[in-house]
Amino acid sequence: MSPTMICLSLFNLSKTIINSTEGTFNEWTKWKYKKYFDTFDLLTMLFSSKLRVGLKEMQVTMQYKNVQEYDGDFQSYLALSEIPKMRKYNVNDVLSTEELLYRCQKDIDLRLAIEKEYGIQALSKDGVNIGKNIIEQKYLEKTGKTVEEVKDLRSPCDEIPLKDVIFPIVKYDTPLLQNLLKEMKSLTVSAGRKGYEKHFVLDGLEYCVGVGGKNAA
Repeated sequence: MSPTMICLSLFNLSKTIINSTEGTFNEWTKWKYKKYFDTFDLLTMLFSSKLRVGLKEMQVTMQYKNVQEYDGDFQSYLALSEIPKMRKYNVNDVLSTEELLYRCQKDIDLRLAIEKEYGIQALSKDGVNIGKNIIEQKYLEKTGKTVEEVKDLRSPCDEIPLKDVIFPIVKYDTPLLQNLLKEMKSLTVSAGRKGYEKHFVLDGLEYCVGVGGKNAA
């Protein structure tokens, strides 16, 4: 295959990925799950799917030395005169990704330790999904069930008093957090509707705490 055909194939695959809808079967799914070598996704590791950002946003967040965009036409063939500019743009993306990798070394080491201890794939997972996978694995070990048997199971609870699911070890010294914890323990939530959400400022930073479900004090 000629270099031109290789580039065209990669370009078409890229367009398919960009235009695909997350969570649905699409034309590139057969490639997505092909594991020819070990890989992991830094941005998937750092953020949940709802909070995920692109590389440019990540460059800004980590205050990288150069946030660079390419203002050419991605739908047209690249002119020879544009090759140095495109190369510089690509190298900047690669170097910033490498910088992010080094900054995330502790997160990576933690996930490697989790993989060794629990035998699950953790490198490309955010913290929430790692927790879900560990709980699932422990449940399967205790019950002797398979993933297929439990994947569609749901809680029979219509309502859940938060005081019953917040561990007794959760305690705070700060009055603001103490009041927040007391408020949350007074709530009952139910599935299917937007639940409790609280915005507050602590030490100059704004936080938002929320739970799913419908409030029913």
